[in-house]
Amino acid sequence: MNLWRIFRSDAEPHDGIKKLPPPPQWRSFGQNTGVQKQEEEALWGKFQEYIRRIEEKIDKNIINSNRQRGESFKMNENSADKDDPMSLVIDAVNAALYLRRPLLITGGAGSGKTSLAYAIAYQLQLGPVLYWPITTRTSLQDGLYRYDAIARLQDTQFRAAQRQADLQNQQFRQQSLPAEQREAIGDLDQESPQNIGRYIELGPLGTAFLQTSFPRVLLIDEVDKSDINLPNDLLYLFEEGLFKIPELVRMSRKDEEQVDNIQENASQIKEEVQVGTCEGISTIIKKGTVLCEAFPLILMTSNGERDFPPAFLRRCVRVRMPDPTEEGLKAMVKAKLGDVEKHESTVNKLVKDFINLREKSSALANDQLLNTVYLMTHAYQATDSTESADLSEGKKRLQDLLLKTLTSEQDNQ
Repeated sequence: MNLWRIFRSDAEPHDGIKKLPPPPQWRSFGQNTGVQKQEEEALWGKFQEYIRRIEEKIDKNIINSNRQRGESFKMNENSADKDDPMSLVIDAVNAALYLRRPLLITGGAGSGKTSLAYAIAYQLQLGPVLYWPITTRTSLQDGLYRYDAIARLQDTQFRAAQRQADLQNQQFRQQSLPAEQREAIGDLDQESPQNIGRYIELGPLGTAFLQTSFPRVLLIDEVDKSDINLPNDLLYLFEEGLFKIPELVRMSRKDEEQVDNIQENASQIKEEVQVGTCEGISTIIKKGTVLCEAFPLILMTSNGERDFPPAFLRRCVRVRMPDPTEEGLKAMVKAKLGDVEKHESTVNKLVKDFINLREKSSALANDQLLNTVYLMTHAYQATDSTESADLSEGKKRLQDLLLKTLTSEQDNQ
């Protein structure tokens, strides 16, 4: 029985995420675990309004592309087979949701690891996928936030030069005013400490940990490409669900020190700073700390090119994305390329050839099959009624060209 599943093998959107039970006590973070049914509906409506606000800031073509990618991803689960590998993937996604743990997905190139994130976001209505691609030079701060210190310095220098240019015009006027008014004018010339937020933008990782009532979907793509330190750098964030922005923490402390000298103004401390996000909207950071409410659904993809430290693996739900079966490949072709029924014989033969090649070498990606099918059914503009299922010599050469293994060996032949 799979009644416990929130994410399912079908691709129809639903609001089943509202039925997600409270997190384990040790994974609750800032979440309110005593929400009533009426409050739950209100929170869901508020979350969907938040998502709509985000989508208004993102290019419509990107929104449509992400939605189409999630809608077209097919998970051909054999529910009658308890050992079906795709069933295990679906169970792993749901386990990560229930336990509020990251999901580490290993699999070959083109096996659907990345598309799975879009399918989850589409089906559970969790908004645009937050995408963080990893390279050998990627650091933790790259994903959390970006602080443009150079732009802030340039703006400060510009304001200083502007004040200097206006000084002579202001001196005479200020000298004729009472002392307290002269001091007030001087204060206006200074940059507000809160303006530092104009130079800070949260990255995809940092945005995923903003306080929302329901989880966002974060895709950390090809985490095995990272340098040796990044997996360990992520441990604190995964375990505590929070991170600090040192520039804002220092600013908050500076404000407190200034107010300590004038106790009667203690109520005037501004603990909140408005910063930008990678999705083009603004958010409020309090005392320089970001603490998640609902732990994000984090999908980390890996091609299996390296091992990870045990401390990192212990904090993840791990699963391997299986290679699609023959029926799964046919469903993928239909979902991605649309109506291919008039080329059914050609598609069936290409799928069988692809599987035979995959059995000889695992270094093949599913998108190579899609490229081959597309050219065979579009570039040649031939249907099964005008051409036999056996490919012509020219088409056979093209097939061999597109279905090379993902190694350099064939390129050198």
